[in-house]
Amino acid sequence: MKRKINLALAASACVLGAWLPQVAQAKEKIVFLTGWTAQADYGGFYQAVAEGLYDKYGVTVELREGGPGINASQLLAAKAVDFALVQSNDAVVNLRRAGAPVTAVAAFAQKNQQTLITHKGNGIASLADMKGKPVMISTGSATTFWPWLRAKYGFSDTQIRKFAFSLAPFLSDPTAIQQGFVTSTEYLAAQQKAETTSFLLADYGYASYGVLLVVPEEWIKTKPAAVQAFVDATAEGWQRFLYGNPEPAMALIKQRDPQMTDGLLKFARERLLSMNIVADATTAKLGIGAMSDQRWADHMNVLVQEGVFPAGTDTKGAYTLQFVNRGPSPR
Repeated sequence: MKRKINLALAASACVLGAWLPQVAQAKEKIVFLTGWTAQADYGGFYQAVAEGLYDKYGVTVELREGGPGINASQLLAAKAVDFALVQSNDAVVNLRRAGAPVTAVAAFAQKNQQTLITHKGNGIASLADMKGKPVMISTGSATTFWPWLRAKYGFSDTQIRKFAFSLAPFLSDPTAIQQGFVTSTEYLAAQQKAETTSFLLADYGYASYGVLLVVPEEWIKTKPAAVQAFVDATAEGWQRFLYGNPEPAMALIKQRDPQMTDGLLKFARERLLSMNIVADATTAKLGIGAMSDQRWADHMNVLVQEGVFPAGTDTKGAYTLQFVNRGPSPR
């Protein structure tokens, strides 16, 4: 009898040993690149990592930060990362036109956070007032929102000045205009005793989504369950970050970037909420990450009409609704 029990236990151990590796192998590992350094604009992703939500949904995620000099398209092409974030519809279309086989699968900002900031009291009251004046922008912005400004407001490339990824040049020049994010730039300028005015491009007709998750077509075709798991876990992460306890994400963000302060993180999260950047009336019905054919088409039509993209440019393949619009996550 004892020998039979031992044999049964040994057989069970063999079965268990054979099963466990299969489970480990089934859990896809995803190397994920954010669009910039650690910050509240990506709070939902950090919340999902900090609270183990990706593991809960069946994927293992290695989160890496972007930043100056980090080219997401090159890293995706080299398969150095699996998924990445880009900041606008325009950027996704540009990637596709350049031959990159990537597709946007979710938009984790319903309103693009891109803004232009000026010093108060310099006579600028609208984007139109900036025509002809120097504007500091990044190289990437020169192919996304800048062509829209050029077409809609008559901006010229002669206005472009190099963006130093620093507020120092802006602070030293009372006439300066610089790109920024509505979730952080004003706060950082205020810490240096500068009074600024922010012009959110979305308020002037720049209808692009923001924080777009792009995934190689290969993953969509061969590993759709892993893509869905990542999108769903991230949506829950955003739900918890915005409406629950954001401290797990805040702690991880500060760990990744010690220069991040509690004040800045609180300011950014409040902006995300008050300005309906991540969640709005659409996501209340369709869920965080939602996108629509109409929104993509409308934005592209404007860009084509204003000469940003040539006539005939479409968004086929640039995005898919396969992984979104499944209803709101429970709070």
